Amino acid sequence: MASRIAKSAIGAARARPSLLTRTAAPALSTAFTTSSARREAAPQVPQVPQKDPKDAAKSILDSLPGSSLPSKVGILSAGAGLSVAAISNEIYVVNEESIIFLSMLTIYWGVYTYLGPMYKDFSDGYASKIKNILNSAREDHTNAVKSRINNVKDLGGVIDITKDLFAVSKARLRETAQLEAQAYEAEQKTALAAEMKTVLDSWVRYEGQVKQRQQKELAESIIAKITKELENPKTLDQILKQSVADVERILSPDLSDNMASAHKFAKGKLINNPAYKANGLKSYARAAIRYNIKPTIDGPLCAINKVAHQGKFGPGKAVGGRTTMHGHVLAKKDPTSGQTGEVPATDVEENALYLVPVAIGTPAQTLNLDFDTGSSDLWVWSTELPATTTKNAKGHTIFNPTKSSTFEKTASTWKISYGDGSSASGDVGTDTVNIGGLIIKQQAVELAKTLSSSFASGQGDGLLGLAFGSINTVTPKPVATPVENMIAQDDIKPGEELFTAFLSQPTADSFYTFGFIDQDSLGGQTPAYAPVDNSQGFWMFDSASANLNGETIARSGNKAIADTGTTLCLIDDETLAKIYGTIPGAKIDSSQQGWVFPKSTPADTLPSVGFAVGDTVFYVQKADLAFQDLNDGSGNVFGGIQSRGSGQDFDILG
Repeated sequence: MASRIAKSAIGAARARPSLLTRTAAPALSTAFTTSSARREAAPQVPQVPQKDPKDAAKSILDSLPGSSLPSKVGILSAGAGLSVAAISNEIYVVNEESIIFLSMLTIYWGVYTYLGPMYKDFSDGYASKIKNILNSAREDHTNAVKSRINNVKDLGGVIDITKDLFAVSKARLRETAQLEAQAYEAEQKTALAAEMKTVLDSWVRYEGQVKQRQQKELAESIIAKITKELENPKTLDQILKQSVADVERILSPDLSDNMASAHKFAKGKLINNPAYKANGLKSYARAAIRYNIKPTIDGPLCAINKVAHQGKFGPGKAVGGRTTMHGHVLAKKDPTSGQTGEVPATDVEENALYLVPVAIGTPAQTLNLDFDTGSSDLWVWSTELPATTTKNAKGHTIFNPTKSSTFEKTASTWKISYGDGSSASGDVGTDTVNIGGLIIKQQAVELAKTLSSSFASGQGDGLLGLAFGSINTVTPKPVATPVENMIAQDDIKPGEELFTAFLSQPTADSFYTFGFIDQDSLGGQTPAYAPVDNSQGFWMFDSASANLNGETIARSGNKAIADTGTTLCLIDDETLAKIYGTIPGAKIDSSQQGWVFPKSTPADTLPSVGFAVGDTVFYVQKADLAFQDLNDGSGNVFGGIQSRGSGQDFDILG
């Protein structure tokens, strides 16, 4: 078999000699050059440790092909034989290239044999190190994943917690939104309040400027008016006399009293009517009857047209006569049927709050008369009244003209009548009248001969009218009033033609004067004067404005009268509504036909109300804003200021 391989190899070499020279020679020279190559290679790896020869031989045998020693020997022998044959037959020629090849092969084999294990150990160690690092990383990652899984398990309730937190957060957001909305609203309110304050401050400044200008104009007007008045010698004389009187009164009270007596000054006391009891509706009915007022506020009282017929009636008498329409008169409505009828005397307040003692006749008979600036008659209860009237006149003083030596009867008559049918009438005489020490001679005294029930129900003994004579009811010719006679008889000196009335609560402090002004009652204030319009017989003056809590209410062209015989203050409905509009709970009570307000209202919260008298504003005391405690379970009081209705175009300041 070996010979066949060798022959085949030789035949192949002959066929391709150049190729064999390059390829086969190294293979054949391997066996011969191995030992020399090993010797040459050994010095190149001195760092490799020397092995035992047995181990080296064994390693060489192990490196040979074959799985057993005989096969390895056979392969080695065949290789050697082939190499020898090749060389001997010049199949392979050992040349320079073969030697280099074998040397390199030997070097590679030595590096592989001796450096390979070291490199293997290094690479295995490095691989092991990398493996350990990777294993450690894998283990750490595994542990981290396990830890994360455990953490996730621990967070098993995170959904519920998240829901709860979301609900809480939602509630907080809602609360936050509400708070922000409230804060924004408060901010807007604050801004609005600041803006309003700015506007109000501007308005106040404007009002201040307007008032300052008005005060300046008023001052200039007053100064001009006073300057003009001072040009009047009569005014200068009056001022001089008043100044002298004031100085005398200050220097000596006794001298002042004596001078007052000598100059016929009069000061008298107004007494309280013990029978008077405040009743708002009755007082309003009295004023409505006296001044022909047509109520504009719904209630028990109303105005109706009254028809009167005069003529001859009966059998055999001619048919005819005259029918007269009396305009509107005061009537009372039935609350159930709505029918109207006369106002009963019991529904009208005929009691005056203030009475003045007046001495009439010689010797003097003292009667308590109603001190009334709204009328101009001096009439008294007299013995000429029918017995049916006088026998029930409890507490009255009845004047008896037959017991007065100075009484003189005249042919005149008098009659006072009102739209509701109430009336008083009688004869007229003259007598001496003493009012507070001031004596008036031959003063007309009207003796009552008939009194309707409304007049008879009053507690006064008559009436002392202090208005102007143009509204006196004596016929055929009106008579001079007491004040006119005081002036005519020089009881009141020229320049001192005046009288005053000081009406206060309690009534014990009330008084009147004729011919002078009581300075003590002024409290150091200067009297204010206003021109009087007596064209209608009243003490009428301009009242072109009102004042409500410091705010002026313009009432252009408005006039007012001062009436001591009226206990209410009656004004127009528009101003009235503004006044009561400032009192919480105030309202119109139809059962009382007027304004009422809670009696629990603190006095200091009631409005400040004033009315102009000429150019001066006089204020109503807050206590007088409540006229009557109704005591009807409503907890309300009847207001002291009420409606003047539509019958009159002027205020009545009672």
